[in-house]
Amino acid sequence: MAFDLNGTTQWATIPSAAANFNVGTFVGWFAPDIAPDSASLLSLWDTDTARYIAYKNASVNQMRIYCDGRETVYTTTGLWTAGTFAHFAMGYNKTGNVQTLWINGTSVSVAVAGAGTWGANTFGTNLYVGRNAPNNSLYDGDVAEFATYTVVLADADVAQLARGYSPLLVRPDKLMNYTPFIANGTPGFGTGLATLVASPTQTAHPRVFMPHRRMQRGVAAAGSTITTANLPGGVGYMGSGQTRAIQPAGVSYMG
Repeated sequence: MAFDLNGTTQWATIPSAAANFNVGTFVGWFAPDIAPDSASLLSLWDTDTARYIAYKNASVNQMRIYCDGRETVYTTTGLWTAGTFAHFAMGYNKTGNVQTLWINGTSVSVAVAGAGTWGANTFGTNLYVGRNAPNNSLYDGDVAEFATYTVVLADADVAQLARGYSPLLVRPDKLMNYTPFIANGTPGFGTGLATLVASPTQTAHPRVFMPHRRMQRGVAAAGSTITTANLPGGVGYMGSGQTRAIQPAGVSYMG
């Protein structure tokens, strides 16, 4: 299950040690509730020292990446719609002076070239999903599958994530933190687990292809048995209400 953040009191906090402040990529699935042409400043994520992706739209659709003094603005007309999951990714490299935005696996055109000078700040204490550090720009909508990498991912890597592959399957050697947002205290991978603030509501998770593994359902209640299954190669595991499908060998499905 994903989580629906209400845009006023709810977000997730992850220790900043879950990301690299000099170079990296942040990725996640978001389904904003607010239309892309609304005059709003809403942060998908941020850190204590301003490393964020946000959308602010007035007469035109735009999103921006701001990294410790360096900002680039992108044109996003028609690239996402309110209420529908889209995959967002932000790549940054302080030494290489790189900022890149991808939406649904495609690199986004620059509207205003990068301006400003990179600072020397680290991330501070926390990384926030669904708000900015000053807590005056909160994201309204669903969130799932947030991850951080220690490199700027290649276009092909981001495209694979946007096709629904788990971060565990895409450059796992450079994966620093993976927060799928499937439960409170949301379990994941890496340095520091996310803490959900103000109990956001669970909602339907986007389609995700997971690494193949043995599945086991819970703990048996009195008088019942535990059901286990070793999935055949090429057969995926379906979430509730989904249709069975054949997946590549070693890959399963959650959604």
